[in-house]
Amino acid sequence: MRAAGQAAPVHERLLEMELDPALLQGDTREQWEAISDLDSFFSRVYAYFEERGLRCILAGRVIQLLTLAFTLGLAVCLADALNW
Repeated sequence: MRAAGQAAPVHERLLEMELDPALLQGDTREQWEAISDLDSFFSRVYAYFEERGLRCILAGRVIQLLTLAFTLGLAVCLADALNW
């Protein structure tokens, strides 16, 4: 039994690790791919920075949808209620 401050022996740590089969087979493929459209990527990054984060972006879009729904609902109610 180990004390609380002692580290596990190396063979125990190796047994606990999950081995990646690609590493065992010598697979040397790159896991990172280049971004194909840098203009679009940097535009999205700038929009994220300009709108101060994901929460603000999502809140703005929800408010836009609610505004659209209100406008459409008001137009339908007025068109139905008014006798043209």
